[in-house]
Amino acid sequence: MKKYIIITLLSLVAAMSCTQKERELTPEEIATQDSLALHIAVMPTTDCLPLYLAAECGIADSLGLTMRLHTYLAQMDVDTAIQRGHVTMAYSDLIRAIRLNESTDIKAIMKGSTSMSLLAIKGKRVSKIHQMKERMVAISRLSVTDYWCDNMLDSAFMLKEDVYRPQVHDIQLRTEMVRTGLIDAAILPEPYSQWMKFEGNNLIYASPQEGPHLTTWIARNDSTLDAHRHEQIRLMVQAYDIAAKQMNDVRYQNTVRRILQSQYKIAPEVVDSIQVVCPKGAELPDSLALKKAADFLISPAMYAHGDEDSLRHLYNELVHRDWFMTFPDFADYCATKARMLADLGDEAAWARKALVNIAMAGYFSSDRTIADYDRDIWQVGSAR
Repeated sequence: MKKYIIITLLSLVAAMSCTQKERELTPEEIATQDSLALHIAVMPTTDCLPLYLAAECGIADSLGLTMRLHTYLAQMDVDTAIQRGHVTMAYSDLIRAIRLNESTDIKAIMKGSTSMSLLAIKGKRVSKIHQMKERMVAISRLSVTDYWCDNMLDSAFMLKEDVYRPQVHDIQLRTEMVRTGLIDAAILPEPYSQWMKFEGNNLIYASPQEGPHLTTWIARNDSTLDAHRHEQIRLMVQAYDIAAKQMNDVRYQNTVRRILQSQYKIAPEVVDSIQVVCPKGAELPDSLALKKAADFLISPAMYAHGDEDSLRHLYNELVHRDWFMTFPDFADYCATKARMLADLGDEAAWARKALVNIAMAGYFSSDRTIADYDRDIWQVGSAR
């Protein structure tokens, strides 16, 4: 009898659980929920790691943000996704974003900080930039990798034509080509550059830690005008900031490792050797100050002191091309000018700096430069 009562009670409990089970959503309800979510195009770089963590650990959910992350391996696919309205936000770089803005109205939401490195395959006996002449460097055309390739060649007084640049847009494919020796070298973002260095490939060049940092987060401008989307973007920035600060917390290390394996396809035996450089928290570019400075070029005040056609030409070159990357360095220009004006206030200190600068000009322009040429290019001194 007792056994019968227990079985009956268990059956009742099971029946109650079934009746309390959540109703499955209809396709229409799922589509509605999906349309209300914030869709974001991401790529497997360290800049995107906080977003993966925010989604994985429920940080976004705790803020009331429903977001969908769409992983792309090529920047051109990210561009297509935001052009066609498949996503509201996207991870990009300033070179791609400036070109994209010519066809799609976008705006920068926050800065990125992922560094780029040139890795040459092991066994090629390539350890210096000048040794890359007439070799193949895999890049993604018209992107930050193209910019850093130019920068690298400039630092060794080489021409753009001195290396071949096959276009390999897929980040993971570029990495695999280095691993298997199918290419002489490739420009890779973190964490793939660390992975390739760990496996014995040669680090030839790395973008400076102090910048300029040319990666960015962008959004369709029409979405920022919608109250619901605007609030979602604000919450996304908040979630990103929280996750970025918690990435190196021991409580999240296993989750970070799991993301590196599942989303970034980092080999399991290498994951523990990857030192994840925690991205900066959400940092918004000072777009208003930049716009004000650019608009000043074509203002009546400037026209009064310069040729209008020349100023308009300069303005258009900066806004639509900016070959010399003036806009990405704008904040640094402003900070340097502020330091200069502060230094100028102390006339004695300024005079000392001016004197030292004049005294060292000969060394900088001649002695050091000739020594650099000899070390990196001529190698005459080493032959003695």
